[in-house]
Amino acid sequence: MEFPRRGSGAMVGGGRAGRASFVITNEDWGILALLRERTHLSQLPMRVAQRCLHLYKAGYLYSDAQGWVVISLHGKRELERRSKAIQ
Repeated sequence: MEFPRRGSGAMVGGGRAGRASFVITNEDWGILALLRERTHLSQLPMRVAQRCLHLYKAGYLYSDAQGWVVISLHGKRELERRSKAIQ
């Protein structure tokens, strides 16, 4: 697993005491853009599916009992904000 370096476009989210910070990598932003449409976990490469679990725990994705995942409202807002910042 690669860890983002400073200045690599990663964003660190603060957490409550005792919780680790969540880092969104450039690869994660790509995953979020991909998941604007409902996608089944079985259609994703294993590495992406594993990263989806972290994005889910951070509130960027949601899923249903059948394994379909899609970006959450929070994820959409953050993706839009990032897109505007890049332009």
